[in-house]
Amino acid sequence: MSVLGSPSAAAARDGSCTAFFGEGEAVFRLTIDAIRRLEERAQHGIYALNRRLLALDSTLDEVVEILRHGLIGGGCKPEEAARLLRSYGPGSGLMSPIEAYALAVRVMEAGLLMPAGEKPPGKAAAGEATPASTSPGSTEPEARSA
Repeated sequence: MSVLGSPSAAAARDGSCTAFFGEGEAVFRLTIDAIRRLEERAQHGIYALNRRLLALDSTLDEVVEILRHGLIGGGCKPEEAARLLRSYGPGSGLMSPIEAYALAVRVMEAGLLMPAGEKPPGKAAAGEATPASTSPGSTEPEARSA
């Protein structure tokens, strides 16, 4: 089953995404530790790896590693994540390399980007008023006592 445009592959607020994988819906989440392991394995920073992924310049092994670490971060034990990828990932005959790539992009996007339609805490959208500051303005003269 293709994950391209799949509504079930939407990102959650915690940086996870859910997508059909193998035996049903699976949760993928890139934790900080997973990101560090990906960086070490790829010998690139996470944003360089993401740039390579988006430029279609990543290796299939990098794509599989993103999926593996995403499954582990989503709650799978490492052995179960490896089994799922062997059974249902690219090379199994059930998932094409482009489907694996599309899912890896979703996993990476969920881990690195804020979900669509949300704004960072404390940031006002264009046209919204922000709370007035309670601190004195720096251009106001200080009151002098006599």
